[in-house]
Amino acid sequence: MNRALFVGLALVGATGCDVLRPRTPEDPSSDPVVFVQPDTPETVVENLERAVAARDAGAYRRSLADAFAFTPTPDAATRYPVWNGWDRATEETATRALFVAAQSGAVYTLRLDGQTAEDVSDSRYVLAARYTLSVPHVRPDAPTIVQGRLRWTLVRGSDGLWALAAWTDEPDASGAASWSDLKAAFAR
Repeated sequence: MNRALFVGLALVGATGCDVLRPRTPEDPSSDPVVFVQPDTPETVVENLERAVAARDAGAYRRSLADAFAFTPTPDAATRYPVWNGWDRATEETATRALFVAAQSGAVYTLRLDGQTAEDVSDSRYVLAARYTLSVPHVRPDAPTIVQGRLRWTLVRGSDGLWALAAWTDEPDASGAASWSDLKAAFAR
């Protein structure tokens, strides 16, 4: 055996190096879970809220059905020419751009108030709610707080998991910018 290698191994052994010793496991609660298997409609809603808070475009995308459809507010539908062909891929692209544009240290929050479930069956769930979305980003041409009403149609797939299939955005009485306005800004 090479003398230098032998001396090196002897030094490593003498210093008490714990290279092969198992490390202390990390606490799983220290890392927030962004995406939970969506086996209920409520879990899809929670996943979307967590995805926004974590600015996790992958978790956001996983909450959308393959055949996703978005209907903007009537005002946004006439003001922005981006809605033709809006699908899951377009939604993901706009959302990813919104998440990337976050101010340093920004906290994005989605608050849903007055939630009501409508048209509920074993494979369909419609959620209506008022929303306030706060997204401190760096783009001067887009709102940072949007408000309105949403109708989310969640469906259960053949695998038993739920996903957001259709989203209708409605303005609220305040005249505030809507989520449609925000989506349009980040889709351009």
